[in-house]
Amino acid sequence: MSDHPPASGPEGRGLDVERCRVSDSDRAILSYMACHSLVRVSQVQTLLEVQEPAARERLDALAAAGLIRYGPRLRRQQVSYQVTALGLREIGSELSVPRVDLRRY
Repeated sequence: MSDHPPASGPEGRGLDVERCRVSDSDRAILSYMACHSLVRVSQVQTLLEVQEPAARERLDALAAAGLIRYGPRLRRQQVSYQVTALGLREIGSELSVPRVDLRRY
């Protein structure tokens, strides 16, 4: 398991979403993330029915494109991810970016 630094800079600045080539699987990930505050790699593995490296690769590509960001790392937990406003726009969602209430964790 690798640690990822939080995304830096304003959301979407200097990011090339076109280069990311958003697939149907990526859209499924973004749609799932739109409904959940925090998502882990294991959830994406289950959603896509793929192995951990493939799930992490897709998440890293989506993060590099600014469609998702690395979420807060909770006590001794895996890295989590959150959808960004750019990711929500990519799937045509009218939802707002999910809020995280760390008191729930």
